[in-house]
Amino acid sequence: MGYDFKLPQGSFIQNINASLYARNLFYIYRTSKIIDPELTNSGGKVQGIEGGNLPTPITYGLNLNFRF
Repeated sequence: MGYDFKLPQGSFIQNINASLYARNLFYIYRTSKIIDPELTNSGGKVQGIEGGNLPTPITYGLNLNFRF
């Protein structure tokens, strides 16, 4: 989600864009805290079993872009 801040003409910076990003925000709202459905190591018919996987991180941040 982002927004463009337009500055008056003749200024050194013409445009500023601010945007937010996020990934895996709903990871904390799972019913099972030990199984992540996005990650599995099994290649056969073993369902719902994980082994040796790290939890999926929740990432979020802010991007600022300046146009000169």
